Parts: sequence; C-alpha cells; structure tokens
Amino acid sequence: MNKTLKNAFRLDLSVSYRKVKSKEEGNTVVYYSLKENIPLDEVHLKKLFSSYLQSTNIWEPGERARQENYIYMTGVMLDFDNKVTDKQMSINEFCRKFKQYHYILYPSSNHLKNSDENGFALDRFRVILPIHPDKYYHFNSVKLHDRAYVGIKLDFPW
Repeated sequence: MNKTLKNAFRLDLSVSYRKVKSKEEGNTVVYYSLKENIPLDEVHLKKLFSSYLQSTNIWEPGERARQENYIYMTGVMLDFDNKVTDKQMSINEFCRKFKQYHYILYPSSNHLKNSDENGFALDRFRVILPIHPDKYYHFNSVKLHDRAYVGIKLDFPW
C-alpha cells in the first residue's frame, strides 16, 4: 500500500540531474532542476531522498548552483548529524518536540552508523521545513536566505 502524508503541503525542491551513490560523488554535483509539487507519498520520497541530491534553494535554470545564480528558497533544510560531541536529538524526540510543524524527515545515508560512548547508535537525519509557495519570493536574495537560517537556528539549535 502506498501511504501519502495527511494534511499535505506543497513540496518544491531543486533536484540533482543525476543520481548520486556516494558523498564523494555528491561533491561534484553542480546542476539541479526545479521539481514542483513533488508527490508526498513514500514511493516518490524514498526514490528522491535515496538517489538524488536535493535543495530548498532554487537557482537560475541551466546555471550552476552558486550564490550569483540564486533566485529564492522553498523551505529550510536541517541536517542532524548527531556526532558524539554534539547535543543529541533522536528522530522520535524531534517528532515529539516539533509536531506542530509541517516537515519531511528522512534518515541520512549514514543513519545509525555511529555510536555514542555507551554504544547506542546515533540517529542521523535531515528535515525539510517547507515555506508556503506564496512566500518563496520573500527569500529572493542571498542576504534574506541567510537571515532566514539565522532565525531558524534559534528554534532548531541542533
């Protein structure tokens, strides 16, 4: 059965043109295409998050993903690496603490590969906090983009 998220929201992302199999390979990706209104079901999301790089930053079509080609952002992406030296947050804790938000959460490729000093596996995951499409152009400069992330870090200091 193909589950679709309830109380859905719109998800627009920049997605790498090619599939990526490793972090090293991902470091060479510089071209993305805008994918609008991405279906919010497990099949589509699993394929997207396990095979491609994605970003909430939107760049000029056909141009490299660089500051000078930035147009706007469609949301905020948070990366919870949960290294042994970091303040820890589990996936369950995130879901409990931020249940009032609309978000997409998915495990990183290195999810549960590191352990803390007691031998417990550490969650590694990413969270996308989408912005309503009517607000995309409120973040139409690198300066406004950066200010948004400064504000988000107050609510999500991990």
